[in-house]
Amino acid sequence: MFGKSKKKNQSINNEALNFLIRESYKTARTNIDYSIIKKGCKKVVFTSSSKGEGKTLSSVNIASALAQQVDTKVILVETDLRRPHVHLALGLTPSPGLTNCLNSECALDDIIKSTHIDNLSAICYGAIPPNPSELLSSDSMTDIIKRLEKEYDYIIFDAPPVAVVIDAVPIIKQSDGV
Repeated sequence: MFGKSKKKNQSINNEALNFLIRESYKTARTNIDYSIIKKGCKKVVFTSSSKGEGKTLSSVNIASALAQQVDTKVILVETDLRRPHVHLALGLTPSPGLTNCLNSECALDDIIKSTHIDNLSAICYGAIPPNPSELLSSDSMTDIIKRLEKEYDYIIFDAPPVAVVIDAVPIIKQSDGV
């Protein structure tokens, strides 16, 4: 096929991935750990200025690296509700997901998915809604985040690009770091 290339598995859990790339993500994990752990920070948003800059790759790999630490529970939340990719990177089904829970179609426990990575769970997007900004700024989203804070050591949000849509702003407001 012309013009299309299959993406390589760029997960840090892929042993075939270049050692230096894997170590770079682990270094970033350590830097995040030391810079935010002392402040009690646990909610980190990954965003970018536009699509295709690697925010999902980075959020998945940092979440994976954080989960590799002993006794550390991590959840990765797919909040890019317009162009979701976390579920693809982790090989998960997108539904039921975040939008289903925000629309009161299912409970939070029903949307938390186990991944192939120990200590890493994920919440996929669910269904692409007509009103992402409204859902992400809802009281229900705030309640979900508060509950996740009680159950996980780190909450990593894969958010949409900030220069393209306003959807990331409600998540950024509730985070400890971007």
